[in-house]
Amino acid sequence: MEDAAQPEAPPGFVPSLPPELWDTVIAHLRTDHKALIACCLTCRAWLPTSRYYLFRHVRLKTRQSYASFLDSLEHAPELPGWIKRLTVTESSRSSAHPFDISPMLSHLTGIHHLHLRVAWPVSVCAPSLLASSVVFPFLTTLILRGGKYDAQEIPQLLSAFPRLSYLRLSDVNDKNFGPVLPLTVAPMSSAATDDSGGPKELVLLRISVTIEYFLFHSSLRFQLQSLEIDGNFIASSPCPRVLWDSQASLRDLVIHYTHHHLVGRKINAVPHAFGSLRFSSLRSLSFEPNMWSMDAGEYIVDVLSTVNSEHIEDIRVGFLLYRSDDFQPGPNFRRIDEALASFTRSGLRFTIAIVYDAGEVHRRHGMAADLVNNFHRLITGGADVQVVMTDALGRFPKESFRPQDASMALREYVPLSFHA
Repeated sequence: MEDAAQPEAPPGFVPSLPPELWDTVIAHLRTDHKALIACCLTCRAWLPTSRYYLFRHVRLKTRQSYASFLDSLEHAPELPGWIKRLTVTESSRSSAHPFDISPMLSHLTGIHHLHLRVAWPVSVCAPSLLASSVVFPFLTTLILRGGKYDAQEIPQLLSAFPRLSYLRLSDVNDKNFGPVLPLTVAPMSSAATDDSGGPKELVLLRISVTIEYFLFHSSLRFQLQSLEIDGNFIASSPCPRVLWDSQASLRDLVIHYTHHHLVGRKINAVPHAFGSLRFSSLRSLSFEPNMWSMDAGEYIVDVLSTVNSEHIEDIRVGFLLYRSDDFQPGPNFRRIDEALASFTRSGLRFTIAIVYDAGEVHRRHGMAADLVNNFHRLITGGADVQVVMTDALGRFPKESFRPQDASMALREYVPLSFHA
């Protein structure tokens, strides 16, 4: 007996599958914005998963997209629940109107990550948001890049994020252009510090002095585990409170030292009543590459004097080679070599990072040799030293090598690796 003919499926029929299989299929489309929109319109069963991937990270790059997003928030009350990350770019340099973020953020109290990237002439404000004392209980990451803010409002804005763990401020200016305020802050006793408050990771690069002042004179406390900061800021005030409060908890410190004069600046210049600054838990210390100055040597040695040599695991010193002639570091280089060599022990790694930024590429090894051979004590003392050379213009791949002894120049180096 012949099998009964199976009825044909109607056009457009979608076979019934377990929901977890459809979720897996939609997950493969998570980076395809148009495909996710199509999935949202296909059927109700696909809507939750499609919305999750479509709205979990919202990126707004134009004023038109920002206006459309605000309209969607006002007419779709369920939409904010799907949004976990928000990146807003305001690149209109000619805009004379302040960029008010209050209407947007007042709807998004459940976000976890906020990134505002604003052109430098644009003023950013949040008047109604600050007046309403809105709290964002889940936000852990805040990145403010560019733009002008009211320096006195920055601490108030940060107080709305009780679980903030990562804070990055770069190229942020004060829109009021107030007078330069003194940055000296008396270190606080350990009893006055709240162990639970404040971010654990902080990045401050090229921000105005008034924003620094109000940030560190506020009620916020910083017991940091990771800090990346301009060397000029550290040198502008004896023992900034952000360092004093974090000296027992800080594990990673990155300092962008520059060519500005740092003569007479002492990071360890604290009142005798408080003792000396000591990073007892520091594991990694990095001086990021920049143009060399005659003052930077003393400054680096000064910072090294605050480090507990028994716990440090990695020290990185970077240099930017920006001239076509041979590198001539000057007399301060001997003190850096001696200070680094005094840390030598088993398990401690030293990295000499060289960024080549000018001149003919074929001369890079000769220039770097003149620099590396100044680490005589460090290299001959048996330290674990690695040299890394990169090019700011991308003309050659990253090169890693180890100097064999103080007399061996990079003209006769042993390569370890080449990275595209």
